[in-house]
Amino acid sequence: CRWVVGVERNRELAARSRATFARLGIAKAEIHHADGNDGWPLKAPYDVIVVSAAADAIPAALLHQLAEDGRLVIPLVRDANEPQDLLLVHKKSGRLETRTLFKVLFVPLTGGTA
Repeated sequence: CRWVVGVERNRELAARSRATFARLGIAKAEIHHADGNDGWPLKAPYDVIVVSAAADAIPAALLHQLAEDGRLVIPLVRDANEPQDLLLVHKKSGRLETRTLFKVLFVPLTGGTA
């Protein structure tokens, strides 16, 4: 890919990620300390968005930041007592096509920052 933008709600983890990128010479990636529910609108639209925490619903901000013909992958909680569904959302002609890929177990998507 040409560029990777990451969002991490934990300030310490975001700083450690930036330090790791620098140590490894990874120049085409950036990570920001922010609420993952909000994405990172400054660099939108995105061809691909990957969410690595389970949400009760797909955050609207992420859908708005998805490029035409873009894909979003997100674990979605359907029942708190069951594994989550890993969803693939594909934006085509302004419409969202969604399909479940398989069951997964992720930590909850938590709003705010720490």
